[in-house]
Amino acid sequence: MYKKMLVPLDGSELAEVVFPYAKELAGRLDLDLVLLHVCSPEESELLPMRRLYVEQKAETVIRQSHEAQEKYGIEPKGKAVEGRGEIVIGHPAEEIINYADKNDIDVILIATHGRSGIGRWVMGSVADKILRASKVPVWLVRAGIPEEIVYDKWPMDGSELAESALPHAEAVAKQQGAELLDVVLLRVYELADMEFTSPAIYHLVPDSYPTTRPVAWEKYVEQETNRCKKANEEYLAGV
Repeated sequence: MYKKMLVPLDGSELAEVVFPYAKELAGRLDLDLVLLHVCSPEESELLPMRRLYVEQKAETVIRQSHEAQEKYGIEPKGKAVEGRGEIVIGHPAEEIINYADKNDIDVILIATHGRSGIGRWVMGSVADKILRASKVPVWLVRAGIPEEIVYDKWPMDGSELAESALPHAEAVAKQQGAELLDVVLLRVYELADMEFTSPAIYHLVPDSYPTTRPVAWEKYVEQETNRCKKANEEYLAGV
């Protein structure tokens, strides 16, 4: 069961794309929030201003999470959702991971981009390091997603590794009722993306095509599409 969520910020509007998700998830799942800003040693003279920034943002997100609870008719379990802004000095990825380990964080919600977009927080940098090193689930949000789209898709590929996400999906769905938070299981299948001027040109077809089968290539692709679709529907219904 999730109880506390960590939201790292770097002070940019790009990093703040997480706010609609933070307030919705905090409100729907009754989560306490910590907004964390990591200040580099070179920027320590800006500490008071940065502290004021995260504290003000925390107040705003908590107020919005309370409004979300009223909207959905959710009664807080015990106390109301709480939140605060925190600031630490150091290197972003390392300090975020350390904070999560030492403060009983259950999930980290972070933007894939921040500061100058392709600059400070881009996948392959801070967010990627956190994703690889974190001991708790990490939810990534990229810029450009409409604010009204706040729901969860859990991709499956049929492997045990992918299915390790299912307990988390189940916990999220159960925490405040599946009717309040839709969980969509998604599996993508691939087909050969090929076009032919004539279905009779079998020598251009991949080796996997059964040339002895008395059907045209287009018909074969249609049959394979239906077969994959049925197999995926059965798999997803099972999980």
